[in-house]
Amino acid sequence: MFVGIYYNETKKQNIQYADTLKEAILRISKELCDTPWSVTDQREMSIGEMAGSCDLLISVGGDGTFLKTAYYGILNDVPVFGFNLGTFGLLTECDPDCPEQTIRKLISEEYVVEDRRT
Repeated sequence: MFVGIYYNETKKQNIQYADTLKEAILRISKELCDTPWSVTDQREMSIGEMAGSCDLLISVGGDGTFLKTAYYGILNDVPVFGFNLGTFGLLTECDPDCPEQTIRKLISEEYVVEDRRT
């Protein structure tokens, strides 16, 4: 699995959170998977490049960041998972205070996919 993390780079907390997610994905996938996951972010690839080559996109930020990530995910038929660090978070459901638990569930495939296309 190849994961791309996109975040609002104008906010330091989003950059730090993305780094935490990247480390957690690498560590937990080594523990749970025969083949550890690979992770990239926008410091290495643009959102368009990530969407064209990743199996999953993770959005870190508010609803605006999620919408931009979802746009590229839809164009490339790539699922999007969001961590809300913004004010409202109407488009994401996971608890940003428990990233390791959420990543463990994601890697273990303990989730429900909601198709929200219109």
